[in-house]
Amino acid sequence: MKICLVTSSYPLNHQNSEVPWLRQAVNLVNEEKDIEVIVFAAAFKGLQDHEIDGIPVKRFRYFFSRYESLTHEDGAAHKIQSRWYRLLAIPYIICGSIQLAAFNRREKFDILHVHWPFPHAILAFFAQIFHPAKIVLNYHGTTLILIKRYPFVRYFQRFFIKHADEIISNSRYTDSIMGEIENRASKIIPYGTTVRQTTQSVSKEPYHIISVGRLIERKGFPYLIRAMPEIVEKWPQARLTIVGGGGQLKTLQQLISDLEMAQHVHLSGNISSAELKKIYDKGSIFVLPSIFDANGETEGLGVVLIEAVVNGCALIGSNIGGIPDVVIHEQTGLLVDPNRPAAIAKAVDRYFSDAAFKATMVKQGQRHVQENFSWKRVTEQLCHVYRHL
Repeated sequence: MKICLVTSSYPLNHQNSEVPWLRQAVNLVNEEKDIEVIVFAAAFKGLQDHEIDGIPVKRFRYFFSRYESLTHEDGAAHKIQSRWYRLLAIPYIICGSIQLAAFNRREKFDILHVHWPFPHAILAFFAQIFHPAKIVLNYHGTTLILIKRYPFVRYFQRFFIKHADEIISNSRYTDSIMGEIENRASKIIPYGTTVRQTTQSVSKEPYHIISVGRLIERKGFPYLIRAMPEIVEKWPQARLTIVGGGGQLKTLQQLISDLEMAQHVHLSGNISSAELKKIYDKGSIFVLPSIFDANGETEGLGVVLIEAVVNGCALIGSNIGGIPDVVIHEQTGLLVDPNRPAAIAKAVDRYFSDAAFKATMVKQGQRHVQENFSWKRVTEQLCHVYRHL
């Protein structure tokens, strides 16, 4: 069985950390004896065809090299707010459609597995004309932003969902978005952690709070930082480490200074996987303070929560988006209302005050992840979809 995975972003080289969960899924599925996966992804600044982990990656070109930057880094959903990138989307769709059609005709794929279906479903349905491959659409939540910003997108999505051979959502939240567009149920298949689980005893720092993510509005990091004065007032030894880079860096640095929290809050920037693993090992509590941003975007799932709990961190997450799929209140962690620093501080205080409760949440969270988000389960579900089709 020959699968073409169609995507905007894929690692640019072996060291690149772009969409690590997608890379892991591709590698595991490709290990199946009856399945062969080839990736069809957008070029980035002239990048040619190459291999990642032995998987062929076909890069489709859509403009002059220096301008091929619609995808990767901050992602197309954010970049397309710029008029230049909106114009660049036109050759992206046209060139991508033509090249995928030729690729599909030559390779005769059985299935086109499309991630981020707008606009990539356009490429797939056009390619299907030249060879009758089945089409699987995989949604991750960013569709909602585009629908709210550009209402005409809803009509395209309705057609795509109605005519695709199978629909996959990464969470119940994403599935609900799809249901609002077209009354068709999707298969909910999340993704697992790409950070290795701790197999030996590590010395946790009991008052070390951590968070991981791009420094963008929907992550809600200002609310977590604003919770720190209240936390520190009761727990002076508390400290917070936020891992990630992005456009809010200077804003967050200024907020830390204004709150006089420089001794308690550290922004680590982008770090290697090995360094991230060390932070997970040391961290005691992981907080994902996500919000709805100005474009209506929030967490489709929150894979970082899975990474954190398998490495022994107690979880706190905003009660929005796909986060409740991982954080079940008082069963696998604590949910808080978004945009409320006081709620975050209260949840942190509960963990700091009750070590037994925290240990129970970690244990039950790890069990929940193992049962619902393990790579074995994810791989089995994806392969079942392929074989069924």
